[in-house]
Amino acid sequence: MRRVGAVIIISIISLVILDILLSAGMQYIINRNNWENRVHIWQKDTLLGWRNIPDTSVIISSIEYSATVSIDSNGFRMNPYRKSDESIMLFLGDSYTEGCEVNDSSAFTSLVQQNIDEQVINGGVRGYGLDQEYIYLTRLIKEYDNIADLFIVFYINDFMDVLTDNRDTPAYDKPVFKEKSGKYVRDNY
Repeated sequence: MRRVGAVIIISIISLVILDILLSAGMQYIINRNNWENRVHIWQKDTLLGWRNIPDTSVIISSIEYSATVSIDSNGFRMNPYRKSDESIMLFLGDSYTEGCEVNDSSAFTSLVQQNIDEQVINGGVRGYGLDQEYIYLTRLIKEYDNIADLFIVFYINDFMDVLTDNRDTPAYDKPVFKEKSGKYVRDNY
């Protein structure tokens, strides 16, 4: 009888230790994939909610990848194949455009740059919705008079981002637009 009791106690202790190890392992995996809360690549922007911090370079890693992400002095994703600024091909969008999961030289905009003469600018910012992309575009048009080509790359979630104030974003609230009298106006700023 004592032997059975000892086996039960050892089994319970083993299960408790296994549970602790599994919980710690899962927490490690969750934290390892949640790099957005650990990496400081964004700063608050009063109009857009947030934007890339100029002159920043970080290593972003998760279980699936490790990538060097560099932001140039203008707040754009670094393009190691930079060419002259005479004529600009501008790409705007969210994480799909910015490409934080790949190294600078592997971002699709860097690959495009290798095959054309225009200067390619990656204006993607993780978490942006179509509303932020539009506001960002109006800002960039005022700053750059040599934009020859414009591509806005978006996915279905960008439509939903318009309706919320902090959906899948790095850290800061974003503007929310509501329809009022047939026009869309900022509602929370």
